[in-house]
Amino acid sequence: MSTATTPERVQTLDRGLQALSVIAARGPIGMAALALALGVDRRICYRLVATLEAHAFVTRLADGTAILGPGLLPLMQGVHARLRLHGQEAVDALARDTGQTAFLSVAAGEDCLALLTSPGKSGLLEITYRVGARHPIGRGAAGIAILSARSPQPGDSAQVVQARRDGWSATSGELQPGAHGIAVPLRAGFLSRAGIEACLGVVSAQPLDLSGTVAALDAAATCLVAQLDGA
Repeated sequence: MSTATTPERVQTLDRGLQALSVIAARGPIGMAALALALGVDRRICYRLVATLEAHAFVTRLADGTAILGPGLLPLMQGVHARLRLHGQEAVDALARDTGQTAFLSVAAGEDCLALLTSPGKSGLLEITYRVGARHPIGRGAAGIAILSARSPQPGDSAQVVQARRDGWSATSGELQPGAHGIAVPLRAGFLSRAGIEACLGVVSAQPLDLSGTVAALDAAATCLVAQLDGA
């Protein structure tokens, strides 16, 4: 990637913005691969990432790779407004169709964040999923679904590998005793261009019908992706 600049452009800022673009498209990405993509020395790459990390625009994972950070979220209010509009419709319809608590979650650094939820209406017991709730991205159906949409990594857990193969993830009791969750990643070009990693899922206090729930999630995700990419 060329870093040549015109007199009106600031080279360091230009490289930083290019780094964000590469990380959005290819993250998690290591420093060597990022430096190669930017066409700069690795030491320069480390300084760029450190600066972006200081503003929470980039997050370094435990293995040293970089992904987009939560500091970008306030800059993407318009993007999130569109996601919230169509996403809430999808989540409400999913809760209504399945009778289970439905959610739309996004990656936020090394956490998974519940962005939208809708309560279920079936059964004597109901799982409450609070908007803004966070949990480690490597645990729970939502986080595993999001990780499964990323490029394969050497440290991927067996759950992530299986979810990548199946197209969905299912967990029981990982985040809350007695809670059963199923989620599918959202593969929308609109989200990818904005650097947003998201999933759609349901959670229940009772074991879920796997085939029926996955079919409902796939249908809801397909509809939502079409709305996001066509809006």
